[in-house]
Formats: sequence, C-alpha cells, structure tokens
Amino acid sequence: MSALLVSTFSGFSTIALAGPKFPLQGQASTPQLANTGAAPKQLGNTNSRNQPGTLSNESRSGGKRGNCVNEPQAAVKLLQPQGVKMETTLDTPVIPWFTTVSRAFEVGIDDQQTEKELLSQEIPLKQITARKLNSFSIPNSAALVPGKVYTLTVSLICNTKDRSQDAFEKMELTRVAPTADLVKAIQDLSKNTQTPGVIIAKARLYQKSGYWYDAISTLLAVPRSQPIQAELVRMLDQAGLKDIAAAERR
Repeated sequence: MSALLVSTFSGFSTIALAGPKFPLQGQASTPQLANTGAAPKQLGNTNSRNQPGTLSNESRSGGKRGNCVNEPQAAVKLLQPQGVKMETTLDTPVIPWFTTVSRAFEVGIDDQQTEKELLSQEIPLKQITARKLNSFSIPNSAALVPGKVYTLTVSLICNTKDRSQDAFEKMELTRVAPTADLVKAIQDLSKNTQTPGVIIAKARLYQKSGYWYDAISTLLAVPRSQPIQAELVRMLDQAGLKDIAAAERR
C-alpha cells in the first residue's frame, strides 16, 4: 500500500478576510451507516455550540459505534455542512476532519458501487492535533475516477485491543468532471506564482462554481499562512460550521 501523506496544522489568531458570499448548493443525501446492531448516534455535544474545540450537530454526522470509555467526549467530525453537495473535481483531494482528542485514527476509502476498498491507512497519534482540523491527501494510487461515488470513513481508535469501540464517521464523496470553463480558469491561475492571494482566488473560484469541498481542499493543500488561515475560517463560518471555525481562530 502506498504511503499516505498526512498533514496537521495549528490554527492562527486571525481576522477573517472580506470576500464575496456565494449560495450553497442543494442538499446532499445522508450516507447509510454500517449495521452495528444499534441505532446510529450523532457525534458531538449539542449543548456546546459556542465552545471552541467542541462539536455540535452543524453537519450531517455519519454515526458512531462503541464508546471511548475513558474519554466520553471523544469525537470525530468530517466536514459535511448542510446544504452543500459533497462533490469534488479533483483526482486526489485533501480530506479534512476535526477531532476533540489526540488519538490514533484510521482512514478508509471505498468504491460505493463495487464495495472495493481503495485505501485503508492508520494515522499515528503523533500526527494528530486535538481541537483542530487534521487532514490527509489521497495518494495517486487511490485517485478518484469521474462518475464514481466513494464512501470515506474516518475512525477514532479508542482501544487498540478492541476496535469495536471505535468512534467513526462516514460520508459520500462524488467525483465529477469539471466544466471546460472551470478547467481553463484554474489553469490560468496556476500559471501565476502560487502566492496566498492566488491560492485564495482558486479556492473562491471553486466555491463560486459550486465545489465547496474543492475550495477547502485547495486551502489545506498549502502551508497555512495568515491569509490562508483567515480564508479557511471564513469559508467554514459561512458554511455554518461555527464550532470548527471558532476552534481554528484560536
């Protein structure tokens, strides 16, 4: 299996950049969860909406199996804001998640139609930052194919001796082909020196075109300078991910 590039970044105290607001796309369906013998539970604490570093039900949670006995507040959240289509035009997007604890994780990608596993990789504790966005880049060996729907799973390993206690989230991510106009516009921007301003322009172009996930992926694929971090916070806040945006401001 190819090695998986994992990156974690610390947030910066920033003032969000002013920028155009674009309407979010239509509602995406909630992915089906594995049958664990119990009704799926939402992850996060619904009473902690305004507390940075905690999770609320601001996005479509995949589900949870087991409990972190010693850390009942341990949780993981993929970025699935309400009203945003989970689509990507990228072959190897950056996939982000938020966690409340420092624990080892496991990520997996499956072809939803064939149920073939494309990727399964454990992320060690030393590469995880609690109460911040963590992210990994899909390697070329697991590149996404246009027209296919994928199931992404991020599991928080609560007990290495009993994986039935894992807390996890699942989401659907559909790989779509970009329009010729979008391809040309991105290519034109890519000809310039990749300054923070150019990266932000790319991200806003994806957002304007209806690909919020690609906008976030573009920002997370580069070092988080102050302007990049401010734009990331703005997009998270605009999408309704208030808890995560607040944590990233710290």
